[in-house]
Amino acid sequence: MSKKAIIALMVIFLAALPLAAQKGRGNIFGIVVDTEGNPLPGVTVTLTGLTVAPMTMVSNEEGRFRFLNLEPGEHYEVKAELQGFKTAVVRNVIVNAGLNTDVKIVMEVGRLEEEVTVLASAPVVQPKKVTVTSTVDMAQIQQLPTARDPWVILQLQPGIQVDRENVGGSESGQQSSWVARGTTTQEWNMDGVNVTDYSSGSSPGYWDVDMFEEISISTGLIDVESRYVGTSINLVTRRGGNR
Repeated sequence: MSKKAIIALMVIFLAALPLAAQKGRGNIFGIVVDTEGNPLPGVTVTLTGLTVAPMTMVSNEEGRFRFLNLEPGEHYEVKAELQGFKTAVVRNVIVNAGLNTDVKIVMEVGRLEEEVTVLASAPVVQPKKVTVTSTVDMAQIQQLPTARDPWVILQLQPGIQVDRENVGGSESGQQSSWVARGTTTQEWNMDGVNVTDYSSGSSPGYWDVDMFEEISISTGLIDVESRYVGTSINLVTRRGGNR
């Protein structure tokens, strides 16, 4: 292989790394408004969380802000500050792998030193996405009444037809085949990095689900960074802690 060809392959590989990383992460998109629903530009918005250093940005002329490429988690906090308004804090913002979380902050007229705190509502359906994604977190994985492996989780998802039922571990150690939205194509990712076995077009091995913080399963028209139209499984490894 020529030197130019090797350099070209390295450039393609390095360019793909940011996209791979993003698939295992999520984003927060938000808007800041007053009590009458008018957008507030120039608001200082700060994001804090257990796995990130504080991040700050200023809302644009439409009152919008965003924080991208975030680790999945349940304890993000978004704070909005603007002179002439009470400080607004939204707690327990949930970020899921491969999804966008919408946050709406309503600011009341008052002193900046005053603070209004609300709890974030559960994520809702995202009308801009044509992908159907289900996310199973560690607590749900631990409570599965049947054998605990990714294929059991697949058979519990709507719209996926699996070729075998693993009841009580009777099929453990066997990779299942399935059909989702008319195709058997599948893509396996770990922390957003594609680990699919291209020789078989399936998982590269068997998994201990206790390794994972959450498992997300997407079907349909997967986002543009994916090479497949079918099922995309993302395994998010545990990040430590005392649970």
